[in-house]
Amino acid sequence: MKNKFINVLKKQLDDNVSHQFDIAFVELSKTDVHKSITYGEFYKKVCKLGEQLIQNGYQNMKVILYMSNNIDSIINLFSCFYANIMPIIKSYNTGNIEIDKYVDEINVLLNNFNKINYVFLDNILYEKVKNKLNIDNVINLNNICPNDLIFECNVKNDNFDFVLSTSGSTAIPKCVKINIDKMFSNILFDNNLWKVNKNSKFLNWLPISHIYGLTSIVFIPLYFGATSYLMKPHDYYDNCYLWIESISKYRITHTSIINFALNQLSLIDNIDDNIDLSSLQNLSIGGESVKLNSVRTFYNKYKKYNLKFNVFSPSYGMSENSGLVSEYKSDFGQPLSIKVDRKLLIEGKMKEDKDGIEIVNLGQIDKSNVLISSKNGDYYNNDDEIGEVVLNDKSLCSGYLNNNQEFPKYFHTGDLGFIHNDCLYLCGRIKDVIVIRGKNFASSLICDTISNTLSKSNVGINTFITLPDNDDSIYFVQEVLKPLNTQALKLEIQEVIKSYTKYDIPLENIILIKSSDLPKLSSGKLDKITLTNLIMGGVLK
Repeated sequence: MKNKFINVLKKQLDDNVSHQFDIAFVELSKTDVHKSITYGEFYKKVCKLGEQLIQNGYQNMKVILYMSNNIDSIINLFSCFYANIMPIIKSYNTGNIEIDKYVDEINVLLNNFNKINYVFLDNILYEKVKNKLNIDNVINLNNICPNDLIFECNVKNDNFDFVLSTSGSTAIPKCVKINIDKMFSNILFDNNLWKVNKNSKFLNWLPISHIYGLTSIVFIPLYFGATSYLMKPHDYYDNCYLWIESISKYRITHTSIINFALNQLSLIDNIDDNIDLSSLQNLSIGGESVKLNSVRTFYNKYKKYNLKFNVFSPSYGMSENSGLVSEYKSDFGQPLSIKVDRKLLIEGKMKEDKDGIEIVNLGQIDKSNVLISSKNGDYYNNDDEIGEVVLNDKSLCSGYLNNNQEFPKYFHTGDLGFIHNDCLYLCGRIKDVIVIRGKNFASSLICDTISNTLSKSNVGINTFITLPDNDDSIYFVQEVLKPLNTQALKLEIQEVIKSYTKYDIPLENIILIKSSDLPKLSSGKLDKITLTNLIMGGVLK
């Protein structure tokens, strides 16, 4: 049986003959069109390559598929679906091919599986990688699957259709087993919020190896017959203003972004007077904690270019739930944020306070699907009780592939939050809770306070890093965007931390780091694992 996504494509074309001439994907080079493909052309290429894979004996195999933000990668993915090949999707950044990095990653991935038969590479990587992998059967398959890497491996359990890695920002990435039926359920949930139709235009630069990018660049536009514009992550990192220009140039209606990118874009000067953002209908913000100050600063920067405030949609989602869990929409009649007592919140208690810290509304939830877990393991959906967010959603995946872990009925997300008026609010990660002299503190909220205090100092993202030792092994890392008075900045940070924790963090444990030196993942999120290793190794001081 062909994968259900292939059936969706076929039905679209059968029901509307003219749909074959509609544009499915547009691949951008900076802001210019590099190539595009219609729905008819896309379907034919998928079927042709899918048949080639079947004829070459790869049907029903399990492969690791490295993808980048281009049309060929999407054709390869859907060709795997056509041939009933189960892909394990990973990132492949065409703008920066770090061979040793990919070799190390490949070896780690291969060690997670029982048996490897082949490694399939494209021409670009074949000569560079073949002698560095401890595998005999390295085959150049560029004529079968151009522009991508494929690795065959032996994987048990077939109650899933493809595998997607978690971001790996706070821990070693896990391989989530995703079922197409559950993905479809999540797509329909998304569309209740996004109102997508065949005239919608999507734009995204987020890697399509991540759930946030894959759903918003590929699956949702394709499911509803819309057009998706593919921007390469390295183009965005080289010049984030290209994203703004592309929204205006191509009259984009739906796009997604991460909070740190809002901060970057708010610092841009010399914006073209002809920029027009009036076409935007939905600006989904997710991938990391959403900061209201970032949203407002971005809006104030671009409102003169016809940006509407009601397009902002802070969201909460993850690979484990096949995509979105919730997303805020202004027409639901709920406020974008509530104010709560900051000190109590840092200590894990919730109380509204008109002069307190603002926590962003992440949208309405079904209280039977999204619950809060107490410290003693009870599940509840009472308002204003802080605990771990737990999911019992019909979109929830079956488990992780690399450790054969099956998800229980209630999936613990690791996120701290509370429910208020049927809406979800997050206030940190359980792993982000720092212990100082026996007392727990939500470090992410202290980080937010520091960011707001230093908002005029040209600083970026920040985080606490705790080494497994004692209180003196608590470090605070602050990204600085421009040269600053380091001593004064450190003293200001030290004072904020002390005001909430009564702890004098040593000045030498406050690390100021340039943006270019801050380790980040391909999604742009902070790489805390590498950051911790750099501190432990004495590289960062």
